[in-house]
Amino acid sequence: MTRAKASPLLTTRYGIAAPNASDTPAARALQLYGEWAEQETDLLSGVVTDGHHVLEVGGDHAAHTLWLALAVGDTGAVHVVEPRRLPFQQLCANIALNQLANVHTHHAYLGANDGNEGLASETTRRIRLDSLALPALHLLKVNIPDVLEDLLKGAGATLVEHRPLVYARLGGPASAEREVDAVKAWAIGSGRTHPPCSTQITTRGSPATCFRACSAATSLRRTPRAAWISTR
Repeated sequence: MTRAKASPLLTTRYGIAAPNASDTPAARALQLYGEWAEQETDLLSGVVTDGHHVLEVGGDHAAHTLWLALAVGDTGAVHVVEPRRLPFQQLCANIALNQLANVHTHHAYLGANDGNEGLASETTRRIRLDSLALPALHLLKVNIPDVLEDLLKGAGATLVEHRPLVYARLGGPASAEREVDAVKAWAIGSGRTHPPCSTQITTRGSPATCFRACSAATSLRRTPRAAWISTR
């Protein structure tokens, strides 16, 4: 009798995912815990609902895209912009594995103007967020640090028209200060939270101490044109 081979796929909180050799915190969390920064989804579950349109910048191996696709339902849409080639391919693989017809992927860097953007050892297409011409936008979720300032320069028309919530991971101290200044042109008022990168009770039973040093600080900003939730 031949024993069936174990599935090479990962079972995560919101679907299945292909394993990969990446050592990023998101990839490690999915492999160890079956989830990534679950408190972020807990926070955003209060603002994302059926029929919403969401734009994610940075795929994080579809860790949160799987949840967003469920949250917006068949009448909503999730757009994911990933500038890095291999993470983009990994993102698309996980979207296909879960047969998410309401998710649209874009291999590009969102910046102030159209052209080319150098990223490490490769070059990718640079486009403005406005050029996507989204029919609606309720949440802009920026997962890549150090891109918010440049992204906002090419997003003015979209922000004015759709007034989305913006949830963004800020960069280091120097860039974060500039990013906050860019947001301050819109923002009034703020609040903060510190979501960890994994819950204490995880879907895979692994120790929840692996990412002890990985924490986030979040600022909530309401503006006349948009509402901002910023994390670092």
